[in-house]
Amino acid sequence: MEEKKYIFISRKIEDAIRRNEFGGKLPGLGRLAEIYESNPRTVSKALRLLEEKGKVTVNGTRGTYVSGINQRPRFRVIGLIGMRSTPGYRNQLETIQNIAAKEHYRVIALSDSSDLDGLLRENSEFLVNFPADGFIFAYSSITENIAATLRGAGIPFVAMNYVPDIPGVNWAAFSSERGLERILKELTALGHRRIALVEFNNHNYGYSEKMYRLYRDFLSSLNSFDERYYYSHYTMQEHYMKHGENSYREFAREIVEYIAALKTRPSAVIFMNAGNSTIINAYELFRMTGIRSPEDISITGDFDMRDKCEISGLLYDYSLRASEAAKIMMKLLKYPDTPLIQKTLVQKWHPGRTVRSVNHCEKNIVERKRK
Repeated sequence: MEEKKYIFISRKIEDAIRRNEFGGKLPGLGRLAEIYESNPRTVSKALRLLEEKGKVTVNGTRGTYVSGINQRPRFRVIGLIGMRSTPGYRNQLETIQNIAAKEHYRVIALSDSSDLDGLLRENSEFLVNFPADGFIFAYSSITENIAATLRGAGIPFVAMNYVPDIPGVNWAAFSSERGLERILKELTALGHRRIALVEFNNHNYGYSEKMYRLYRDFLSSLNSFDERYYYSHYTMQEHYMKHGENSYREFAREIVEYIAALKTRPSAVIFMNAGNSTIINAYELFRMTGIRSPEDISITGDFDMRDKCEISGLLYDYSLRASEAAKIMMKLLKYPDTPLIQKTLVQKWHPGRTVRSVNHCEKNIVERKRK
């Protein structure tokens, strides 16, 4: 009997909305219960039914609002864009799925591929027509055009990376620029001046250009900048298409060969956004070529917390980032009028065993040459 009544009440409320009896905001549960001669519990079920149909938006203690004329239906689905199919990324996907499931949402992941990237760039309306209530974007997959299209359609979205140059983007991310500055300060405090920076080329949001400028300006202020110590020749996708599953090891091999061939080698090398496997492989390959770390060269960078090992550097807890992005999405779905949320997460420094003072490295190299 109660089930039939809440359906009946939902139809009555929908008729009242159509006649514009409530304006933009519905009366409270108590008042609606009086109007329809029922109880708050039954009225609440009726409102949830209307919310699923996209007729109203229930904003918790703030009240229930009439949805816009062009309001999309509720699918109880979140679209995840740009996630790659590797173990580390699957952990992030599971984190998002667990948080979404608590609010009865499912997650559909559209993997990162050149086909998807091209489709979104050519037709941003694809996402407007996709059966999802909101989108989470991973790994620089959001563009200014996509952001503008989703905002115009009233569809909430969150980026899992730092997006300072696109207006109106909610994000939860680590700042690579702050991370690089932190590492440079750690190394220069130990006396290092000949510092190499290695990264995959990434033109999204001018990322590589910003990292290069920060690196150049920081070392130039110490009269220590050397163009030869900067290596960023390929995008991650270009390198993967060329080398496949061996991409990270091949990139590490290129770096080691390049640095080993320099007449004056750097005393430290930073791997930024180059992948966990790159920095670990480089560490091993340096040793195979007779360049030991930290005895001959300090190795550091940024990497996923899963692969702490003995490398010194900044730890990125990507599951934390995924969790924060999912929480922001849940809030946006529940409270559409939520102000912009931009959360910068802090990396932790892991001392490891691959960084030492420059005096120690230089002394070790001199002693080895004498032998």
